[in-house]
Amino acid sequence: MRKIIFAVALVALAAASASTAFAQASTRQGFYVSVGGAYGSVDLKGDQGDQLSDLSSSLKSGFAGYLAFGGTLSPKFRLGFEDDVFWSSATVSSTKFNYNTMMYSGVLAFYPSETNNFHAKLYLGYINATLNQDIGHEGGFAWGLGVGYDWTIAQGGLVLVPFVNYFDQASGTKFSNDDSSNPEKFKASGWLIGIGIGYHH
Repeated sequence: MRKIIFAVALVALAAASASTAFAQASTRQGFYVSVGGAYGSVDLKGDQGDQLSDLSSSLKSGFAGYLAFGGTLSPKFRLGFEDDVFWSSATVSSTKFNYNTMMYSGVLAFYPSETNNFHAKLYLGYINATLNQDIGHEGGFAWGLGVGYDWTIAQGGLVLVPFVNYFDQASGTKFSNDDSSNPEKFKASGWLIGIGIGYHH
């Protein structure tokens, strides 16, 4: 189901980018900033299975948000920083579990056309995943891919930014409070689909 939703979202964004209704000369220059919200689905898998499924499948889905800023290298390329945050909670056997991930990334955005606001993004950064304070946190290097569209809504550089992002933790680590002799190493991965509002896109 997750892959189907992701594919549908990609098609929708591609269709929006192909529309000539919003095509215009590029205004991409200088500094940009955007912030937004999303729905997300995140897995936390270890050497011995899927930790979130063992606890509650509802921990895999929840709300997310992001903050992004950076500068314009050219009408087709931008370089910046993005912080993506996901959080969820579930009660299992009378115990409430809170799960969240934070990904801090350097981001390279590519706009194939100077007269179309569709863009693709490459993320390289670090993920930190926390499952209750008593279980602890784990983290590692991560990468991601994203697509989006800068939909101009007003003069002066304001835009709506529908987007889909996928991220994957490349290097697994144990939870900080796991003192066992053979600790399990975990990796987080998932996707976000949402919309932001930006300036000077």
